[in-house]
Amino acid sequence: MLSICQLTLSLHIKLRRVSPYTPLLSYATEHSDNEILIELALQEKAINVICCGELVFEVVNATIELYKWQHICVSLDLSARTLRVLYDNVVGVAARPSSAALLSYLSNVLTAQSTEQSVKVDTTWLKDGQQLEVKGGGRLVVGQEMDSIEGDFDVDQSLDGIVADYRLYDVALGAEEMSDLVNCRSTREQKEPLLDLRNGKLAVKGPSRPLNASEREVCEERDVRFDLLFPQRMNFENAVKWCTNLKSTLSVARSDKDNTYMYDNYVKFSPQCTGTWTNLYWIGVYGDLAGDRWLTPVDPRPIAYDNFIQGWGKPSKKFQCVTMITKEDYKWAAASCLTETCVVCNFTRYPPARLRGLCKESLLERSFHIFEYENNQLVFDGRWHVRIVWINTSWVMESRVHPDLRAWIINEERDVHPVGIHTWEVQGDECEEKQVEMLLTFCSQDEYTCNEGTCIPKDRRCDLAVDCPDQSDEMNCAVIDIPSGYSSRLSPPSLNSNPLPLLISINLTSIKEFNLVSFTISIDAIWQLKWLDRRLQYSNLRGNYRANKLRDFDTVWTPGIKVRDGTMSSVDTVVRSRSLYVARVADPLPDDDTTIVEDDVYSGSNNLLVYEEEHTLTFRCHFDLQMYPFDRQRCSIIFKIQDLTQELCILVKDGPGVVFLGTRRLLEYYLMTETFSNFTQDAVSHVKVELEFKNLYRYYLGNTFLPTLMLVIICCITLCFDLADFQDRIMISLTSLLVLATFFVQTSQSITKTSYLKLIDVWFVALICEDFFIIVGLVIIESLRMKQLEPRLKEVKPFLAFGEKRPAVNTAARVNAAMLVFFTGSLLVMLACFVPVCFNSLNTAH
Repeated sequence: MLSICQLTLSLHIKLRRVSPYTPLLSYATEHSDNEILIELALQEKAINVICCGELVFEVVNATIELYKWQHICVSLDLSARTLRVLYDNVVGVAARPSSAALLSYLSNVLTAQSTEQSVKVDTTWLKDGQQLEVKGGGRLVVGQEMDSIEGDFDVDQSLDGIVADYRLYDVALGAEEMSDLVNCRSTREQKEPLLDLRNGKLAVKGPSRPLNASEREVCEERDVRFDLLFPQRMNFENAVKWCTNLKSTLSVARSDKDNTYMYDNYVKFSPQCTGTWTNLYWIGVYGDLAGDRWLTPVDPRPIAYDNFIQGWGKPSKKFQCVTMITKEDYKWAAASCLTETCVVCNFTRYPPARLRGLCKESLLERSFHIFEYENNQLVFDGRWHVRIVWINTSWVMESRVHPDLRAWIINEERDVHPVGIHTWEVQGDECEEKQVEMLLTFCSQDEYTCNEGTCIPKDRRCDLAVDCPDQSDEMNCAVIDIPSGYSSRLSPPSLNSNPLPLLISINLTSIKEFNLVSFTISIDAIWQLKWLDRRLQYSNLRGNYRANKLRDFDTVWTPGIKVRDGTMSSVDTVVRSRSLYVARVADPLPDDDTTIVEDDVYSGSNNLLVYEEEHTLTFRCHFDLQMYPFDRQRCSIIFKIQDLTQELCILVKDGPGVVFLGTRRLLEYYLMTETFSNFTQDAVSHVKVELEFKNLYRYYLGNTFLPTLMLVIICCITLCFDLADFQDRIMISLTSLLVLATFFVQTSQSITKTSYLKLIDVWFVALICEDFFIIVGLVIIESLRMKQLEPRLKEVKPFLAFGEKRPAVNTAARVNAAMLVFFTGSLLVMLACFVPVCFNSLNTAH
C-alpha cells in the first residue's frame, strides 16, 4: 500500500461479543503500530480514529449495539484536516432518489446521526515541510489490532461478529457517497475500492470463515422482528409455551416472500425436525372448528395468508394445527396438535439467557444470547469470550480467551437441551468444584424459572397460589434460612456495642372482668415484638407480613417477656397463641447467581422479625374506693425482658405503644385512657402500661342518691305537719329512717367491703343522722306540747281549716320552727359540700 493522505472505510457489522476495543481496521508500519487504527470503543460509546503514529487521535461519540446490524462509514482527509463519520442510518434498499429528496434526507441525516469535525494534529512532531500522511509499505489487518508489524495480537483487542460489504478507499468520499454506502445504495458513479471482501486482496486467517448474507438481511432491518428455529421436537401446546417463555410468538408467514425465506433457511433441519411424517416446523395458527377458519393462537384473528397443499387446508377435530411440510416445498398441511416437530419463534430482539450456579471466581460467563447456528444447533454466545455449542454428542462451553477452559453436560440423554438444570463437568476454571449444577434459563432477573421451564413473575413465587404448570413455584417455600452455627439460645448480636432495640407494641382487645370485690382485672392482650437478627436471611417475602409466617419458629431466637402487675407481683397468664413472622422492610439483596435458586433473598439486617403472643392476663389492682362511686382508678401491668440486661437489649415503644381495641364501657366503669412508659429497674428494661378507669356513677345517682335524698326531704317535711299530729309525724320519719337503713345495708352488701368509709357510706351515714335527729326533734317537740295542753279533750286537726286563726305561738311551736330551719339548712349545706367533692373526684385520679 502506497502513502496516502485520504481514506474512507465503509462496512456493515453485527457484533456478537463485547471487547474493550473492537478494531475495524489496523494498519502498522515498521515505525508505527498505529499508522491507521479505526476501532469501536463500546464501553466509552465512541468510535476512535487514530492515524499517523497517533499524531491524529479523534473520538466520535457513537452508541454501538450488539446482535444488530450497524452501518458505519468513516472518511478522513488529512490534507483538509477533516473527519466525517456516518453510522447506523439504514433506510432500506431502494432506487436512487431525486436530488431534492436526497438533499432533504441528507440534511436530516447529517444533523442527527453523522459527525464532521476538524482533525487536531500535534505538529511538534512534524519536521519542516513534512506532509501529514499515512506511510506506505505496511501491513493491514481487519478484526485484530497489531501491536507491531509482526502482529503481536491480543485477543482482548479483536472483533467477534459478522462483517459485510467491507470497503476501503484511498480517497475521502463526500457526504452523498457515504450515505449511499451506509444505506446500501449501489450506483455506477461509486469509485472502485482499494480493497474489499471480493477483490482477493484480503486473506481469511485465524478463526474466521466466509458467510453469504443477503442484502435484505443486512440492510432491510426496519422490521425488527425475526425468526429463530429451535431444533427440538415438541407438540403444538408446548411449542406455544416455549415461544411465550422466550417473550416471543409462534411464527407464521405473512406473505410468499416470508414463507419462502423461512423454508429456505430451515429446511436443512429436516433430519432433526421430521419424524414419521414430513412435518418441518409448526405454523403459528390453530383451527376454529365453529368458524371453519384458521386463527392465530395468542391474539385470535383470522390469518391473511396461507399456502396449504391441496386437500390439507381445512381444520378438523383430528387435524386442528398446521405444520410446514417437506413433501412439497413451501407448502403447509393440517396436522394433529399432538404431532411433535420443531418450533420457530418470532422475536423483536435476540433472546438472552442467564447461567446460574457458578462461583464468583469463575472464568465462565453468565450472560448469553442466541442468534446463529453451528452443527445444526443454536449457539449460545456470551458477551465476552464464552460460547455454548453442540460438539459431537454433547453441549460444550468453550472460551476464545482461555484455551484450557471447557465445560460439558454429563449424565444426560443425547438430545438434551442445555436450557434448564444440568450437571456440568468443568475444566480449567478458578472454581474448586469440578462438577457443578448449573441453571441456564431464558427467564429474566425479575422472573422465576419453573422446573419445566415456564417463566413467571418473581412476586408469584410462594404466594400460596399455583402459577407454574408443574406447581414448582409453591415448593421449597421456606421463609427463613438458618445458617450453620446459629444458636436460638443466643440473642442477636448488637451493632457498634449498642443494645439490641426490641420494638414493642401492645394491643388490648377486651376487658373480660373488672372485679371490685377480689381487686382483680382480667384482660385479653396481644403484644408484638420486632427486632433485627443480622445472622439470618429470608426468602420470597410478601408485602403483607402475615403471609411470611414461620411454621417452626423454635429454631429462631425469640425474646422471653415476663409480665407483672403494678406491685411487681406475678400475673396469671393463659397463652392463647404464638406466631413469628418476617416483615419485609427493605428491598431484596442483589441477585446471587452463584446459586441456581432464583428466590429473592432478604437480609436480616434490614427486615424485621415480628413475634406475636396472645394472652389472657389476670392481675391485681389496688383500688382506692374512698370516693366511690365518684372514683377514678388506675391499674398497671409491667413487661420486662427475661434474662437480658439493658446492655444487651432494650424495649422501645413501637408506634403509640399501647392501643385498646375493645369496648371501653364496662358494667360499672369506663376505660378513659391507656398509657405507655419505659423505665429501667435492676439493669433490665421495663415497659409499664397503665389503664385509667372512671366510675359510671349515673346508676347510683338514680338508684341510691336521689331516692335517699327524697326520703330525708320527706322527713324534713314532717316538721311542717300540725304539732298535734305526732303519730303521723313520727311514723313517717321512722319509716324514712328504716328505708334509709335498708338501702344502706343492701348497698354495702353489693360493693366491696373496706376498712375505711367510702363516699357513698358517708352519704348514707349523713342522711341517717339527719333523719335520726329529726325524729329526736319530733319527740322533744311533742314532749313540750304535751306539757302545755289543758286537761280537756280537744279536736285534733292535721291542718287548720280555711280562715281559721292559728292559736298563739307557744314553746313547742317555736322549737318546731327552729328545727325546720336547722334541718333544712343542714341538708343544703351537706349537698353544697358533697356535690363539689364528687365532681373534683371525677376529675382527679387516685
